[in-house]
Amino acid sequence: MNRPATADLSDYGVIDVELTGTCPPAGQQIADLAWPPPAHLLALRRDGQIIPATPGTVLHKGDRLTILLPARDTDDPGGLPDSAPP
Repeated sequence: MNRPATADLSDYGVIDVELTGTCPPAGQQIADLAWPPPAHLLALRRDGQIIPATPGTVLHKGDRLTILLPARDTDDPGGLPDSAPP
């Protein structure tokens, strides 16, 4: 059995934000968002359910995004407009 690859994520943090408005990023497809580099979307929850986050998924008001980004940016994750911590 091959062992899965691992990565050192000690310089990264995870934040959870809720889309609070009806303007962008709500209404946009995930592929169309300009994520602050090197942020990565880990999970998308809608109405309490985890849903597949594909490039064509359209974000809605109330969606909760779990995002991996550099630890230095976790207090001020610029580039995530119209969102708020849960």
